[in-house]
Amino acid sequence: MGIKDGADYIECDVCVTKDLKLICRHESWLNETSNVWENITLRSKQNTYNISGYGVITDIFSVDLTLDEIKTIGVRQRYSFRDPNYNDLYPIPTLEEYIAVAKSAGRPVGIYPEIKQPEWVNSLDILRNANTTFEDLLVEVLHKNGYREQNSPCYVQSFSEASIRSLATKTKLPLVMLYEDSVPEAKLKNLSSICYGVGQWKNMIIPIRDGYLQSTTDFVANAHKYNLKVHAYTFRNEDRYLAWNYSKDPFNEYETFLNIPVDGYFTDFPATLKKFLDMEYPTPAATSPPCPASDASGLYMSGISLFPLVFIALLSYMAFEYA
Repeated sequence: MGIKDGADYIECDVCVTKDLKLICRHESWLNETSNVWENITLRSKQNTYNISGYGVITDIFSVDLTLDEIKTIGVRQRYSFRDPNYNDLYPIPTLEEYIAVAKSAGRPVGIYPEIKQPEWVNSLDILRNANTTFEDLLVEVLHKNGYREQNSPCYVQSFSEASIRSLATKTKLPLVMLYEDSVPEAKLKNLSSICYGVGQWKNMIIPIRDGYLQSTTDFVANAHKYNLKVHAYTFRNEDRYLAWNYSKDPFNEYETFLNIPVDGYFTDFPATLKKFLDMEYPTPAATSPPCPASDASGLYMSGISLFPLVFIALLSYMAFEYA
């Protein structure tokens, strides 16, 4: 759906199975976004883990299920205010299935995997006994599928600095450090030696208080000072996510961030962003080079960024992802 709606890149969160296969799921705990609890044979797999940043969670986890077991589960929309009609229709995709979708798009489409809870995953016996790491597993799949160079149409992202630093020793792929809070300028300077860019929650770029926008922070300016691209997340159409200043119009939000300027958008609604960019950049480019992961010059054309501004379909919450 993200490709059909015009996205440059499709994003997925990556989790690990018991047999060390990589799947696309927002978290390793599965109840919230699947029908796993309705699968009677899997209920005995319920487990409890203490995960840093999340606390104690009791659920059925991907790390306790084999890929064959994962494939018996149907995905579901997690939000009650979004379309539930695709619930249970599709299985959880593997990372390689997701890559195949991007490669079969019929036009240049990049991938944007996020490595999820890597410190916790790397502490598990299934990784330790195999003498491997989450980062090793991810890089192996990406390199095998041709994503291995700095200009490959693939960004790798994580909220874990330790994971980003580990990845920097294993691959030339462009790395994006994720944040959801303020970041000292010194930290951005430090990261600039290993990262292509930073992903930041949009409310930390322009804070919102009581529904109204506050003054723009210096995050983007500081990141650009050290040649870091900024990809802001997550842009959504629903009124509950839009400040009053935008008159409940997502186009107004996109324009505000374009004027800062950010270098990329994570969105749950790529069709809306494509329409906005088509209006902002109506002149078609003569040619369409491959979807860039490194700097490129040119114009926006029909959903493909030919300059460093990219937009990413954030598909992690969709029940119909990658179908």
